[in-house]
Amino acid sequence: MRKLLLLWLFVFIPKLVLATTISNDPFFTQWAYKDIGLFDAWDYTTGSGDVVVAILDNGFDTFHPDLRDNVWKNENEIPNNHEDDDKNGYVDDVWGWNFLEDNNDPRVLIDDLSDEERESGVFNHATVVAGLIGAKGNNELDGVGMNWQVKMMNLKVLGNSGSGSYKNFSKAIHYAVDNGADVINISIVSSLLDEDVAEAIKYAFESGVVVVTAAGNDAVYLNKKPYYPICQDTDEDFLIFGVNAITPDHHLANFSNFGSNCVDFTAPGKGLSSTLRFSPTNGLNQRYGGNWNGTSFAAPLISGAVALIKSIQPTWGSREIFFAITSTVHHTPGQDETVYANLFGAGLLQIDKAVKYAFDRLSFSRVINNILSFDSDTGNVENKNLKDNIKFGINEKLKNISDAQSFLDKGELKFVTVSEPIDNKIIVVIYDKDWQVINSWEVEAFGFLDLATGDVRGDSKKEIILSPRYADKQVYKIFDLTGKELDELTIEGKHQGVQIDLVREKVNEKQKIVTVYNFNGLNLNIFDEQNKIIKEWSVNDVKSVGDFKIGDIDGDKEMEFVIVAGTGEIPYLLYFETDGKLKRKFTAYDSSYKGGVDLEIGDYNYDGSDDVVVQPLDNSQLTRVWSGKVKKMAEWSTFIGQSVKNARILVY
Repeated sequence: MRKLLLLWLFVFIPKLVLATTISNDPFFTQWAYKDIGLFDAWDYTTGSGDVVVAILDNGFDTFHPDLRDNVWKNENEIPNNHEDDDKNGYVDDVWGWNFLEDNNDPRVLIDDLSDEERESGVFNHATVVAGLIGAKGNNELDGVGMNWQVKMMNLKVLGNSGSGSYKNFSKAIHYAVDNGADVINISIVSSLLDEDVAEAIKYAFESGVVVVTAAGNDAVYLNKKPYYPICQDTDEDFLIFGVNAITPDHHLANFSNFGSNCVDFTAPGKGLSSTLRFSPTNGLNQRYGGNWNGTSFAAPLISGAVALIKSIQPTWGSREIFFAITSTVHHTPGQDETVYANLFGAGLLQIDKAVKYAFDRLSFSRVINNILSFDSDTGNVENKNLKDNIKFGINEKLKNISDAQSFLDKGELKFVTVSEPIDNKIIVVIYDKDWQVINSWEVEAFGFLDLATGDVRGDSKKEIILSPRYADKQVYKIFDLTGKELDELTIEGKHQGVQIDLVREKVNEKQKIVTVYNFNGLNLNIFDEQNKIIKEWSVNDVKSVGDFKIGDIDGDKEMEFVIVAGTGEIPYLLYFETDGKLKRKFTAYDSSYKGGVDLEIGDYNYDGSDDVVVQPLDNSQLTRVWSGKVKKMAEWSTFIGQSVKNARILVY
């Protein structure tokens, strides 16, 4: 049987650093994180639960207290029913798969550890790798991975001794790709070339999955003596991210393999700390520990970096991410470039610069493909497809609707509507992209409700937030997509109606709820996850608010707040910075029009900045699009010849 071997070698005192975003975990800092710029990277993103990293190894501790929240789960499989529910060829593969023993328990076996196995500690290998990639952040427990939130797929291909079969290896790669992995971490090496593995890695590359491999720990010059899979792409048309290891003084680790044909970049691989296999009943009482050495542990730093970049740019594949990393590495100048490339590839990972590179190419704007004006009294719609002509029709789903929004849920377009109140009840309905009902529920209400959708709990799941647009003590309620009430906020006394939207200040962080309502004056408030006001200011430029939305209208990757005056007032549009400074004040329509305005925000002309779309409620004016610089970009008539009182607008 052809063998694969774990990369294995066996103090350091962590240095405290100050950063804008830090984790409250007691051992969050270590030299490797500091030297790759991780703490500054967290100012851009701390990861995403939508990114999946497959770990091909000897099975990590799925139930470790600092890992379990970030473990990938096959949601399409029903646990323990002895059936292959998702028809992927694996029965009850809820938590991954054990390719070594061909079962659904991918954890490392520890029930009968020998003294030699306990002494070597090899059984910790995959758990150390997993902790570096994604030990949960900010949970006041042990250490932290590069990604505070991520999903790690547990695929066991090796045993406690660190050996396994190439046959299992290629199967595991195919499984990872077919079940949604974005990144595959391979801290495994062999001196043997296998065509099935090459085919599997090529399949991953062509499927947009990044494959990260370690160089090996034999101090071998790989250009003359190639190891695999790190050297698998030397003469191939696919891409592998090959990683070797450096020491705290930024010298090549004395054990690390090297060679420019195979090594693309380097990362810390000596004196690292991470999670350990934890099982007190088996005498394994230590959850976290340090002094881990090997390219095995440099590789997950690159995999963790790829996951952070994917959290910002989820559509990027191997080539885009490879360039993001190689173009931002620390590369010591004045060297013999041939020697340098053999030792370190392009250079030392600098994840802060790599995520900034990704962030700088990110648009916070939501591209508008369709602008749908609808009459909520009749369900009549006019859908202006920006690539085609206006389309007319009736959508019964939009009849008697007080608010509607589109949103993306795990990349899929969905719609949500809230009805007008009937017998002090409103109905919330969630639809798929074809307007087929997914779910619905009732909510008590004594008037119209305002609607927002987003991730306000930081669990990578969408929530529905509803606010009364009538006088009430309640400010908002939060629901999950099944209709379960999660939280609410009420105040002492009554406001005069709430407008609501969501804002996030950094990529993939939880969104904050922002409200505008009149309570002892018209105020804009930003709330934290404990429903406490963290920012507030008075809005003195209008007496009431007709609608309120948040978007990046100037393309600076910071959100602006857009308010339109209420019915009965001059139709002022107000653009505010997030610090409350008024940027623009102008009239959406002639000052004689006071019939009320509905608004939406999105990128109309595909320039990376949001634009403001306004729709008169009574349809006596044109639908218009305004830029952030108060340029009228477009206008058109809707519902020609029809009497309309409750025209609304929906963009997607």
